[in-house]
Amino acid sequence: MTGANYVVATATAVGGMGGASTGGSGGAGGAAAVTGASAITSSATQRGYAIGTAAGGTGGAGYGVGQSGGTGGSAAIGGVSATGYSALATAHATGGFGGKGENGAGGGAGGSSTLTNAVSGSTSGGLLVLVQEAYG
Repeated sequence: MTGANYVVATATAVGGMGGASTGGSGGAGGAAAVTGASAITSSATQRGYAIGTAAGGTGGAGYGVGQSGGTGGSAAIGGVSATGYSALATAHATGGFGGKGENGAGGGAGGSSTLTNAVSGSTSGGLLVLVQEAYG
């Protein structure tokens, strides 16, 4: 997204919940991925602000001995960029919760999150803030 004033760009992805079972293992939570969010301002005094957020889905519940809850969905982000007099680019990825186990079933594993050089930015004289947070 580009503009001549304060520019804000956001991209959000949320994975779906895995299916629950009444006599077996739960389904895996859905994966979530953000592949880009860009905020560019041509103003000599304004800032660009870009944020990417991804949250994996929760695994479904499992039921019964020898069964398990579903694995939480993964979360990944890349390509979040901000440009302006000042710029702020943030990426927050959270893996999904593992599904619960009921009536003797084990709980599912939590989902992973991946951020590798997910944010970038440039300024024309102001403050540059880059934030990457991964949970899971």
